[in-house]
Amino acid sequence: MPAARLTEQSSSVQPFDIVGMELRDDDIPRHVAFFDGKTARDDVTVHTVLEVCHMGPPPGRARGVCGAVGSFPKDEKLSAKLKAFSQRRLLESKLLRKQRVEAGKEWDRSLQYCIHPSYMRPGRANPTWRFSCVGFVLSALDFCKIKLLDQPAPFKNLEQLKEIYCDDRLDQQDFRQRMGIAAGNQWPVYLPGYVLNAICLVPAGADLASCSAYVPAEGDEFFPSRRPEADGVGG
Repeated sequence: MPAARLTEQSSSVQPFDIVGMELRDDDIPRHVAFFDGKTARDDVTVHTVLEVCHMGPPPGRARGVCGAVGSFPKDEKLSAKLKAFSQRRLLESKLLRKQRVEAGKEWDRSLQYCIHPSYMRPGRANPTWRFSCVGFVLSALDFCKIKLLDQPAPFKNLEQLKEIYCDDRLDQQDFRQRMGIAAGNQWPVYLPGYVLNAICLVPAGADLASCSAYVPAEGDEFFPSRRPEADGVGG
């Protein structure tokens, strides 16, 4: 199965597989990242500390335990493109921090973060890439001509987002403005569970670029999904 929860039993993980992190008893993953190991591993359990490349924030590398793994076929060309995209974003982030520090400006770890949309390319309003953790994964796949998720996504209100993002700053109007969720009272935010459930439904061995984009539904914020028709999905 392309995506599944990790357990006490050993599982395999390949470089640039998508890992779900911060899964609690409610079965909602609160973070997704790429596995950043140099080689495949076949000894991974729910207790294993893995190297990841992710939107922290800021974009960077870290180590942590994971609760789920989403695997998909990657040839040498696709792996190289995912690596190149990630390395460029990490380098840009380091340069941005260096420039702000040298200019005497405050370094805010969330400067490159956004919630909705899940990612924004550089433009007049934002000089650098901005991502959520989901957006970091989606934008890397998009760079490789892979569209994993599609709209419409379920709308979530502020209280639901606070439960997932666990950030008290979401009570602040100016912070929500920066995150893209100031106007209105609910938003179609892409959540980590959507990514894992999308990977889960990719046929084993299928080329991800040839698969239709997954349209998330209510219940897909959980992994395994709790959408009514998803019984047995997610392992």
